Amino acid sequence: MIIRAAEQMDIDAIVSVENACFSTPWSIDAIKHEICENKLADFTIACDEENNIIGYIGIWTLLDECQINKIAVMPEKRKIGIGKTILNHVIELTRDMGVKSWYLEVRESNTAAQALYRSAGFSSVGTRKNYYINPVEDAVLMSLEEADA
Repeated sequence: MIIRAAEQMDIDAIVSVENACFSTPWSIDAIKHEICENKLADFTIACDEENNIIGYIGIWTLLDECQINKIAVMPEKRKIGIGKTILNHVIELTRDMGVKSWYLEVRESNTAAQALYRSAGFSSVGTRKNYYINPVEDAVLMSLEEADA
């Protein structure tokens, strides 16, 4: 598996992963904005041996904080460590940039993702009522502090 920064040429493949993974996917314009224009944003992708994008993580970094906005792995490639690998990669990369706190929201029903985040040291810190749509669902707020990492 190859892990690298996303580039403009990767947008269509990222959109394919996005559409396969989320009931309310981000638009191609939103993803393009994150990769090409948003100076706070970074997308990191995981590619298989044939250079097909099989997963990604999208973050915003500001000073010593990192918001994890998106993490996705193609459904047929789950449960083999890809999500954990790209999550840990980004935590280490941003830690080297001075980040001390990481935050994210996750669907309350997405226990697999919550387990992934807990395995990286995240803990639940609250909820956002009715945060998600399609279907309407609460978000679990999770964080990782440098002292926990």
